[in-house]
Amino acid sequence: MPVSRHQPGGIHTALIAVGAAVLAIACCAGPALIAAGALGVLGAVLANPFAIAAAVLLATTATAWALHRRQRARQD
Repeated sequence: MPVSRHQPGGIHTALIAVGAAVLAIACCAGPALIAAGALGVLGAVLANPFAIAAAVLLATTATAWALHRRQRARQD
């Protein structure tokens, strides 16, 4: 049976880090991102560019807020 050699810092570790970041964003900003998606769909159905812009702004703000909280948690 071949021996498995795990190298620290490989692609597997990078994928785990990216997955953890996505999970943190989805957990903290999930409700706001769902609301932004619903607002974007409503704006598209109504052909209202202001609703679409509000959805983009809400999604961007929610993601930035989640990333900011994650960075502060790392520093503490």
